[in-house]
Amino acid sequence: MTYNSTNVLLMVFLGVLLVSGCRNGAETSTSTGQKAVSQNPSDLIKKYNEAFPGIPQKELNFKGLKDETRIAYENGMKAYRKGNWQIAFNRFFRINPKTDLVMLYEANCQLQLNAYAKAQEILSTLLQVTRGQTKMNAEWYMAIAELGLGQKQSAFTRLSSINSNPSHPFHSQSKALLEEMR
Repeated sequence: MTYNSTNVLLMVFLGVLLVSGCRNGAETSTSTGQKAVSQNPSDLIKKYNEAFPGIPQKELNFKGLKDETRIAYENGMKAYRKGNWQIAFNRFFRINPKTDLVMLYEANCQLQLNAYAKAQEILSTLLQVTRGQTKMNAEWYMAIAELGLGQKQSAFTRLSSINSNPSHPFHSQSKALLEEMR
């Protein structure tokens, strides 16, 4: 085959298409012949960042709290359930003292608004002061925030920790997300 300028340009063009396709989430094959999918962090966040479900008011204990706290929470939850994240955050922000659950909702509002640094700040505090189910939820959402901030190694480490605990409520999601990050 003779390599004239048209053939060379065509080969360069095809090479550029192949490389750019692989960088944009196209399938590539691994050394074992298996297909791997490489996705950018924003695609993974869209896929895995689901808002924490709104807990019905009857499950919460408002004893000893001021009426304004209860009303701020109720109004925050109304906005949250409708997906009005900024309004919900503003309502939750007014609540003082903060409960672990209110902080989790605040962080989730920030995640849904793509304000990953603000979410990370709230979740960092929450991870220091809580335990149990709330802490496990905060771990998952912190991994999402880290991914949103481009902190892939931190997110990977956190997701690996979640994945190593079969009783973690986000065990299966962490496993799937880790596979997509590799």
